[in-house]
Amino acid sequence: MPRSRQDDSHPWRSFGLGRPGATHKCLTARLHYDDGATEDFALFDGEHFGEWGLGGAADMPKAKLAFKTKSGYSRYFTLTPGRPHRIERIEH
Repeated sequence: MPRSRQDDSHPWRSFGLGRPGATHKCLTARLHYDDGATEDFALFDGEHFGEWGLGGAADMPKAKLAFKTKSGYSRYFTLTPGRPHRIERIEH
């Protein structure tokens, strides 16, 4: 999956910068199925990922707060495959 020029130095560079309501696509997760088909999921800053400095307090509409730590927090989200086939790998 090609990355934009600004992201070539580090694949995670654009994560964690968004605030709710200020979204931009920051990652595509691609599922590779055993029959050769693929399925893409667009993930957005401000929806799936949030600014670390917000301390987990901000509402990210597509991610839930898993837990808080002394220095930050962890969130999780779920991607639901649209096909019944076995997933061979996930590309990001």
